[in-house]
Amino acid sequence: MDGILVILVATAVVLGICYWRWKKRSQRRRLLATSTFSEEQHQWVRQNWKLWDELPEGLRTEIEGLALVFLDEKVFEACGGLLDVTDEMRTVVAAQACLLWSNQRGAPYPALRAILMYPDAYRVKDDYGMESVRQGESWSRGTVVLAWNSVRGGGLNDEDGHNLVLHEFAHQLDTVNGPADGFPELPPNADFESWPKVFGREFKTLCDDVDSGRKTVMDSYGTTNEAEFFAVATETFFEKARKMEEEHPELYQLLSDFFATDPKSWSSYLAMGEL
Repeated sequence: MDGILVILVATAVVLGICYWRWKKRSQRRRLLATSTFSEEQHQWVRQNWKLWDELPEGLRTEIEGLALVFLDEKVFEACGGLLDVTDEMRTVVAAQACLLWSNQRGAPYPALRAILMYPDAYRVKDDYGMESVRQGESWSRGTVVLAWNSVRGGGLNDEDGHNLVLHEFAHQLDTVNGPADGFPELPPNADFESWPKVFGREFKTLCDDVDSGRKTVMDSYGTTNEAEFFAVATETFFEKARKMEEEHPELYQLLSDFFATDPKSWSSYLAMGEL
C-alpha cells in the first residue's frame, strides 16, 4: 500500500510540474503574441525585407506577435564559418516565416526546433558522395537551413518571385500534417475537395509549360514534385500576385483563402501594377 501511495504522489507531483510549465509557457506565449517589435527590430525588418512596409497594418501587427513567440522558442545556430547569428538575422527570418503562419492556429511551427544559418550558399554531399550547392533546406525532423546572403537577397528583391525564407517555411507548413506532399493542413472552413483538384491540375500545367518551353510566372523548380510546387507557388503568390491571379486564377484564390490575405490588393500592387 505504501508503494502505491508513493507512486500516486510521485505521479501527482510530475503532473503538477508539467501543468505548471504548460501554464507558464501559455501565459508567456499570450504576452508575446500581443506585443510588438522594438524600433530596432522594425528597422532591421524594413532594411532587409522590402515587402514589409506593403503589408496591411493589421497583418504586420499579427506577424510581429507571432515572430516574438518564434524568437523566444526557436534556436538559431551559426554554421559554415558564420561567427554568430545576430539579432537582426533572427528577426528578419522570424518575420518572413510568420507571414505564412498568420492564418494558422497556435504557436508558430510547433515541430520546428532549430534554424541553421550559413553565411552563404553551402556544399552538401548526398548518399553517393556527390556534392551540390544549396541555399537552404527544410527537414521534416524540426530543422530549417538557410544561407543568410540568400535570405537577404530574396528579401530585398520582391519582384522576382524568389524568397528563400518563404520557400523553406512553406515546406514546414506542408509537413504539419505529415510528409511534404503539397497538401498542407487546411483551415476548418477550407474547400477540401478543391485543393487536390486545383493543385493537381496546376502542377500538371506547369510541368507541361516547362516541357514545351513556354514562359511561366512560376519558377520551373516547381515541377520537381508536388511539395516543391507548393513552395514555389507560395513564393509567387506573395511576390507576383497580380500576374499569378491573371494566369492562374483558381490557384491564386486557393492560396488567398489558405493564407487569408490578398497580396494583389496591397498598396504596392495598387500603386505600381505589379511588383
